[in-house]
Amino acid sequence: MSFDRLREALAITHVLAIFRAKTSTYFVTAAQALADNGFRAVEFTMNSGGALDALRRLRDESPDLLAGMGTVITPQDAGDAVAAGAQFLVSPCTRVETLERARELGVPMIAGATTPTEVALAYDHGSELVKLFPSAVGPAYVRALREPLPHIDLVVTGGVTLDVIADFLEAGAVGVGLGTPLTGDALDTGDVASITERAKAALAKAAQAKDVR
Repeated sequence: MSFDRLREALAITHVLAIFRAKTSTYFVTAAQALADNGFRAVEFTMNSGGALDALRRLRDESPDLLAGMGTVITPQDAGDAVAAGAQFLVSPCTRVETLERARELGVPMIAGATTPTEVALAYDHGSELVKLFPSAVGPAYVRALREPLPHIDLVVTGGVTLDVIADFLEAGAVGVGLGTPLTGDALDTGDVASITERAKAALAKAAQAKDVR
């Protein structure tokens, strides 16, 4: 798979769902609920118990939903995630050796970065989309960063709340990653109804953004 499909998914919703919990018991059910409400891509985090098995199940049951693995740090992580069916990889940091392994596996990887140097390094080593992490840098930082680096597409994650989705998109991000503000405690309790309501609210907030690329 190429970055093109990721870009297509983000161009529609501008939101990537991120699942992180002690166990992945409800990951598949919650992901399917999000897909039913318009989400096109979901990321399971590797340090959630049973995440690899959950990803395998999701790929089997919902092949049309773009499914990736996050918190991929080492080349071994990348290999394990792809073996489980990950269609894309996400990392909180930039490790050249892991980006190289992802390229060998033929799977797009979104590397994490904060500074201009890190963003450029990730891009130069194959991360065509770069995860700007954490979101505490704020929309003004995104706008400033894109002035010298307009060719690098940014996905902002790490603490993004529903109220600032439009602000980040209007500042120039191509998308945002939503974790707890989207999932609440649904991944612990299995309360799919609550995640459905927040999913609708998140997509509505993204749709409010003006002049989004």
